[in-house]
Formats: sequence, C-alpha cells, structure tokens
Amino acid sequence: MSKTGRTTWHRSVYQAAAILGLGLMLGLVPRAARAVCAGDCDSSNEVQINEIITCVNIALGTAAVSTCSACDPNNDGEVRINEIILAVNAALNGCPVITGACGDGLKNANEDCDVGGTCIGGMKASTACTKDSDCLTGTDLTIPANAGVCLEGSKALWVCSSDNDCPASKCVRCKTFGGAAIDSTHTCSATCSFETAVPYNFVPGVISGIDIKKDTSGAVVHGEILTIPLPLVGSQTMLVGKQTADGKVAAVIKADTIVIPFIPVSTIACACVRGLADKTCGGTVFDADGLSTADCTPIYTEGDTVCTGGKPCTFVNGDGNAASGFVYCTAGASGIDYTQTQNSGGSSGVPGPVVVVSSGTNAPAGSARIANTLAIGTVVGACAGTDPAYGDDGQFCTSDDPVSSRGTPTGLPLTTGNATARIDNANATDDDTIGPFSISGTPFSCSTLAGGSASGGALAGAFTILNQPTTGDIVVTFLEKAQ
Repeated sequence: MSKTGRTTWHRSVYQAAAILGLGLMLGLVPRAARAVCAGDCDSSNEVQINEIITCVNIALGTAAVSTCSACDPNNDGEVRINEIILAVNAALNGCPVITGACGDGLKNANEDCDVGGTCIGGMKASTACTKDSDCLTGTDLTIPANAGVCLEGSKALWVCSSDNDCPASKCVRCKTFGGAAIDSTHTCSATCSFETAVPYNFVPGVISGIDIKKDTSGAVVHGEILTIPLPLVGSQTMLVGKQTADGKVAAVIKADTIVIPFIPVSTIACACVRGLADKTCGGTVFDADGLSTADCTPIYTEGDTVCTGGKPCTFVNGDGNAASGFVYCTAGASGIDYTQTQNSGGSSGVPGPVVVVSSGTNAPAGSARIANTLAIGTVVGACAGTDPAYGDDGQFCTSDDPVSSRGTPTGLPLTTGNATARIDNANATDDDTIGPFSISGTPFSCSTLAGGSASGGALAGAFTILNQPTTGDIVVTFLEKAQ
C-alpha cells in the first residue's frame, strides 16, 4: 500500500473511532439488522467498549483478526469501518435477537451454542451444513442422491426420502451431533445446549447360576448347548444436553471414555469390548430396505474405498462418538424396544444381514434409545499369551492388540426398554434356532441426570455373533447398570 493509501486508511480508522466516541456519548447510531452480533468477541450476546477497541486495533493492523472473529462478520479477513460501526450499533442497541433453528450455525436467543450440522444419508454426506438444502444435489428430495436419515422413532437412523418414511419422526439431511468442543470447558449437544459430563460407572456384575444377578452389570452368552454368564465392570461418560421444551435430552458417549477390562469367557476364550466411532457409507445405520448400511470405519475396513455407490464415508454418531441418542423425559416415546434377528445360512453357509425391528409405544418417562457401536474381539484360551493376537505385551485387550484380534464394528442399540435377539438356521443347520433371548433396561431419572448422575438407569442390548471359535453362533444379552 502506498504512503498516501496508508494515510487515507488510518484517517478512515480514526474517523471510525470518532464515530465510536460520539455514538457512545449520544446514542445516535441507528440499529443495524444483522444475523450475527458484530464485535461480540466473548459470545456473551453483549458488546463492551473493550471489544470495540479490539475491533479498531484489528483494523489498524495492531491485532490479528483471529483475536476476535466477531469483528469481521463478513469473514473477508479484514475489519473495515462499516464493521466497526456495526459493533458500535450492537453496543448501543444490544445484539439482535436470533430465532433460527438449532443447526443453522448461529447462536440463537434460546441456545447456548450452535456449531451447525453434518449432511447425512445422501451424496453430500460428511460435509458441513446449516440447513437441509445445503445437502441437496437437486430439487427432487426423493432421488437417492438427496436421501436423509430418520432422526428418531421406530426407524431411527434409517435412510429416508421424506417424513413419510419415518414413523413418529422426521427425515433430516443436515443433522446435528453432540460432543463438539466449542471452547476449553464446553461441548455442544445435538439440541444446541451446553453438555454435562455424566459419569456412568457400572454396578459390578454378580453371577447368579447361569445368569447375571438383577440390577448388576453383565452379559450372558447363549449358544446352542451352552449358557455363559459374564459379569462386567467398567465405565463410560455420557455427555447430556439440557432438556428441550418437548422433554428430550440429547446424549452421546465418546468412544475414548468407554473402559471395559478384558472378559474371560469361562476357560475357553477371552473377549474385549472397545468403543468405536463408527463410519458408514452415508452415515446411516440402515438402508431404505432395512438392511445394514455398509461399514467403512478406517482400520477395521478398507475405509473410503468401501463406498462405491457415491455416498461418502461418514460418522454415524458424530466425530469421536461411539453412541448417540435421546432420553425422553416425558412419557409416550415410541420405538424404544427392538428385536435383532440374523439368518446364519444353515446348510448353505451363507449368512444373511442383521435385521433390527423397533417396536413399542408410550414408553415411560426417562426412557432412552441410544445408537451404539462397539468392536468386540476374542481370542481362544486365556487372556494372556504369546500368540501375536495378544500384541507385544502378551496381554489381550490392550492398546497394542493387532487389528486382526479386535473384531469388527458392531452396531449394538442400547435401550432402557426391551432388547431381544435371535439366530435362525444356526451353526450350518437348517431350521436350527438360537433364541429368542431378551433383556430389559431401566429408565433414567431425568432430574438425577440433569444433576450429573446416571444412578438408577440401566441400558440393555441384545445382538448376534456368528461363527465364533469354540462356541459357534451365539446370542449375547447385556446390561449396563449405572451406579
């Protein structure tokens, strides 16, 4: 910039400062209609004099734009006179009241935070968005490229093209997720409120015959000729948002907070359960036909190359989250119960896909349905050894275990309702059935949850595993009872 240009620029900035002073003294600067609050450096929804001075310093070049991005509301990397005037307007007249929807990227008057959403279900899956139209490749919502995902209800996380595909729920394309860090102390929920970290320590499991004692944590392996109870210990952390006007509490579980020690399966095997931030082609769990969406989780699969149909590999529950869903603090939720079935293939030896059917209406207050993904690995024999499956430390279920012994990503819905699983044509035998086996969870107290405790609640699940070493096809029921 020439000397003349610099002089003109500095003069303009000083004029802006003069406008600032005059405006603050006389209150004559008119209100500006803006969607964001210019100059609100600390996101307090108020603009103070020191914040306007920061904007002036940025304009003068004595401070970086990154010092206060709110001084640059048009995001062009520079702070100009008109933007300083906008900040003065906000200081004099107050920040504008914003009333948009959660997920539009703007912190509305009734929100603590809003980080926008992520496209789910269609060809633009995994890209950032602030509205459904950001996720469209054309105007026809029914074409596969513009697919979305059912938010809740009996078809939660199914591919959809309209609300008609989602009983008691909505078909969304720009979906919000919880667990997003917005500063050093806060994360933002899927419903645009600050989240509370709720410790979820398992009530240690106690064996009772061939079952797990009531109100303790554990899993039961149901095989064709065996039943093995497995007491569980461990913990995880739920991040829960504030209750919404319609009684919902959004919740996520970060994968790295799930800590479950190795599980001896009698004397025949050792199991390891790990939390996993799962990814699928398009970010849904089920395709429109009810079959599982192709998994593309890195390391456990070939990753992005799995997705050959044009739908990008996308986080199912949000970046870093192993689980996501809702707690319903008013009675009446539907789709809390579910049944998982799988055809093992019988004499054909060709297994069918996992099929999950949700059911149930008018669930009690405190009911929850959480989409959850784990990787369950097993080794034959003890939980320590010299086989490469144990890793260099010789101990199973530690960080150096090779991928080959970590199992595969497995979707395990968690519910406070009833979970049931069954295998048809099991163990290479036609008409051989294992199950159905069922287990029930316990609703949460929403007031207790809001206070930072999951005590009293219990999440249940049931799933199928085929062709396990020594046990063959099995159904597993499990319960995570919170202390």
